[in-house]
Amino acid sequence: MLDSNLLVLLLVLFVCAQPVFWLVALHRFKKYINLRLRRIEAKIDLINDCLGIENENDNELAVVRDLVNANLKLEAIEMFCEQTGANLSEAQRAIRAIEQGQL
Repeated sequence: MLDSNLLVLLLVLFVCAQPVFWLVALHRFKKYINLRLRRIEAKIDLINDCLGIENENDNELAVVRDLVNANLKLEAIEMFCEQTGANLSEAQRAIRAIEQGQL
């Protein structure tokens, strides 16, 4: 039969592992949802281009570009996050792309 200390240790490990498992699962689900959202947005952009509809994000991105050109990177990152819902690392990559003329 299992020692009572070993049983308590196994119980504690099981209880502690549950939140970690759910955090990992939630993180993966968020990445999946973000990927799906990007794909849907790309399709909508393509439809808008075919129909000749102007994209609202282009105007919003112009403000971010102006901030980058004024060397206000922190404000540009903050504005990008607010406008797109991107996280900090995504916003930093976007600002770097704007600086390099890729976006």
